[in-house]
Order: sequence, then structure tokens, then C-alpha cells
Amino acid sequence: MSDSAVEPVPPEEPESSADSAPIGPQTEQEAIQSQRIEFHEEYSGQLPHWRHLNEYERIYPGAAKIIFESFEKQGDHRREMEARLLTGSERRASVGQFLGTGLLLVAILGGIYLVIDKQAVAGISIFTLALATGVVSYVFGDRPKK
Repeated sequence: MSDSAVEPVPPEEPESSADSAPIGPQTEQEAIQSQRIEFHEEYSGQLPHWRHLNEYERIYPGAAKIIFESFEKQGDHRREMEARLLTGSERRASVGQFLGTGLLLVAILGGIYLVIDKQAVAGISIFTLALATGVVSYVFGDRPKK
């Protein structure tokens, strides 16, 4: 190393505006466009984005708590409604099975009664039709509809 100190070279100064050509509308528009920064953000969810939640809280203290409590109440309500729907659906299915079975037994017993009452053709027809309906309903009843 030598004893002489190296002095830093100052950066070149930009040309003064007097030396440069005037900026025209097209050049000015290009300068504005080249400095534009675009920001796009997408968010999807049940609750607001945390940045939005912070802004709500800043604007209205306690807003975040209100939003979370509302979200919780909505979830509880939705689960309650789904439970009611499921319970009602199960109840309707059970009642339908009992009524269908009762109607089938009445038809079969009615057919047997008619055979005993010496109306064999009508009795056998009703008995056969009721029995066939019950068998078909049992075999094909649980298949999903297309």
C-alpha cells in the first residue's frame, strides 16, 4: 500500500434542466407511466382480510370484536339450521316408511279377506298387486335418482 490516500470521486451531477430538451406532453406521459406502480391483491374467505380488519378497528374501535361475534353467531345459526333440516328429513323418512308399511299391510289383509269372503279374483288381484308393490319398493327404493 502506498502512503497516498485515494480520494473518492464525487458522482456526476445530472444535467441541469436548462441544458436538456424541454419535456413534451408525450415524454411527460411516458415519465408518469414509467413511475406508476400497480398493486393487485385477491382475498377470499368468510372474514375480512387482516389488513382490512385493522383498518376497521382503527376507524371504529371494537369493530373487529363485533365482526368476530357476528361470524360466530352466523356459524351457530347455520349449524342449528342444518341440524333442524337433518332431523326433519329423518322424521319425514320414518313417517313415510311407517305409513307405506301400514298401507301395504292393509292392502294385503284386504286381499286375504276378499279371498276368504269368496271374492277370489278381486282378493288375489289386490293381494298380488300389494305384494309386488312392496317387493319392488324394497328392492328399488334406496337407489339414488339420476
